[in-house]
Amino acid sequence: MTSLTPVKNPSQENPRSWTEDGLTFTELIYQDYTNCRFSAGAVEGHPVDTIYFMAERDGRMTTQILLRPDEAAAMAWVISGVLWSVLLGSLPDRVRGYVGY
Repeated sequence: MTSLTPVKNPSQENPRSWTEDGLTFTELIYQDYTNCRFSAGAVEGHPVDTIYFMAERDGRMTTQILLRPDEAAAMAWVISGVLWSVLLGSLPDRVRGYVGY
């Protein structure tokens, strides 16, 4: 298994780490909101998945996805594509031509 050495969120001094069902999770980055948190990190002990994404609401895990690095990159790509489309869709018609839309 290839060791994953992700870039850590510099604002996080002591990442959360826990073991569940034989897998070890280490939170490496997160974004807190009023009543929820999005986080991602490394997972060890899985035969192919080395990254996790998790959503928590009111302190309870609501979503957890285990991913290979290529799957995580694909998710980032499609989500950034949606954001780009939404942002371009909100531009006035006179500006859209300048950004190739």
